[in-house]
Amino acid sequence: MIRYILLRIMVTNSLFLDYFTSADNVASVCGKVMQRGERIVIEDIETSSIFAGTPSLTVMREDGVRAIQSTPMLSRTGKLLGILTTQWNFPYSPNEHDLWRLDLLARQAADMIEQARSEEALNNSKQRLIADLNAMTRLHKIGTLFVRESNLEPVLVEIVDAAIAISDADFGNIQLLDPESSELKIVASRGFPKWWLDFWNSVSEGNGTCGTALGCNERVIVEDIEQSPIFVGTPALEIQLKAGIRAVQSTPIVSRSGRLLGMFSTHYKKTT
Repeated sequence: MIRYILLRIMVTNSLFLDYFTSADNVASVCGKVMQRGERIVIEDIETSSIFAGTPSLTVMREDGVRAIQSTPMLSRTGKLLGILTTQWNFPYSPNEHDLWRLDLLARQAADMIEQARSEEALNNSKQRLIADLNAMTRLHKIGTLFVRESNLEPVLVEIVDAAIAISDADFGNIQLLDPESSELKIVASRGFPKWWLDFWNSVSEGNGTCGTALGCNERVIVEDIEQSPIFVGTPALEIQLKAGIRAVQSTPIVSRSGRLLGMFSTHYKKTT
């Protein structure tokens, strides 16, 4: 969807802006420009086939629009970035000098858009690099902690903390598979109240996201628990909502030989 820049020589009301916010589903000059890839000039909307018999004509009449031009803003490689539109409250045909200046403005606007997007992409790349470095630092810390500690629990808690930070989650836990009961038992967690931990302390195959992942032996992602068949109509839904959980993922923990050892889950307050 292409958004377009609207430059007016008069005040534009909110109805006009709301109606023409998107060029996808209404009769508009900018929509035609998107199709053709070149400038379009409408000297008088009353005689234009683009608007004849459409709601767009009524909206423009109410706002006092009579003439329009829309110029594509193209990247240096020819990619359409947006549309620069100017309008008049009387029938008008811009001359060659006017159109030359509009081309110049469109070129400058396209350059600015490309520069802004490049800077945003660079910033995003830097942020990803920082996140990756932080993740590597945490993994190194976990490795050294495992060497120092004879007890596995502190290591698992550190893994949960690292996972929450890396995935921008709000809660997390690790469950190990009890070979006798074939149930998942929570051995490390962060952020959950005790009543939540009590409810999920022992999970059998098919229950919740972790139990579903246990049954299919692959990662399960629930983007919105209120819409998921895993939770709808179950007591687990109320428990999750009470804890503020809206999304969750569960990933099986598998040994090098392929044996399922447990489950690693992260939970989110927002839908993903």
